[in-house]
Amino acid sequence: MGLAAIQIQVQLESRTCGTCGLPFAAPDYFWRQRKRDGESYTCPNGHSWHFSETEAMELQKQLDAEKQRVEAYKRQMEFEKNQHNATKGLLTKARKKIARVENGVCPECKRSFQNLRRHMETKHKHE
Repeated sequence: MGLAAIQIQVQLESRTCGTCGLPFAAPDYFWRQRKRDGESYTCPNGHSWHFSETEAMELQKQLDAEKQRVEAYKRQMEFEKNQHNATKGLLTKARKKIARVENGVCPECKRSFQNLRRHMETKHKHE
């Protein structure tokens, strides 16, 4: 009975030690796990390292940023709604004033006149 050859392929991902500058590699699943759990790892010369942010911390940061973006959007929508309502109110007020003038009511003294134009020119002349 002869020996059987087994071939294994592993995807390696490289890093460089920040202390000694030595490049080294480990399987990509190893780096994913260290990123997930925040545990330390060492370079071949024994210098200890760890990811400053775990995957959960990174995801939490993204979630918080998204929540802030949504809140800012809600505030902007509320502001625009208030602006719209204020503009609508001013427009309604102007329409009512125009309607009163069309019916002969003086916008200054609120009295009714058959000839409003003549009244405005003689009594409320604005320069």
